[in-house]
Amino acid sequence: MQDKDLNGNNTMTVNFNFNNYTDVTLEGFDNNEKHLWKTRYIKHNPKNKNIGIQLVSVHDDMLKNPEKTLIQLGRMGV
Repeated sequence: MQDKDLNGNNTMTVNFNFNNYTDVTLEGFDNNEKHLWKTRYIKHNPKNKNIGIQLVSVHDDMLKNPEKTLIQLGRMGV
């Protein structure tokens, strides 16, 4: 990704390295490709995460097979 200042001038390049779905390494380089910084971002996905769903969005599926639809919705929280 090319980062720019408010005048549109290139200020640095940021490289993203996706190690997996929750682990990303970012590195910043100046215009001469000199290494400026490096950081790692790890997203934590808690198992006790509460999610919400409006049944309106799955209305047609609920009419066809409510049990299967609820099972599939339940799997989203796992």
